[in-house]
Amino acid sequence: MNKKLIQKIIIEYGGFFGGAERRTLIHDGEDIFVEREFYNGLPD
Repeated sequence: MNKKLIQKIIIEYGGFFGGAERRTLIHDGEDIFVEREFYNGLPD
């Protein structure tokens, strides 16, 4: 049986004046990794 799996989920929330956060969940075999990025809206 050939199963298609979700390999990556990206969730973004926040924004406007309070900044925003992005969380990326990555499925790799039996492991799930979570990456977290925060953006405060200010230029670099």
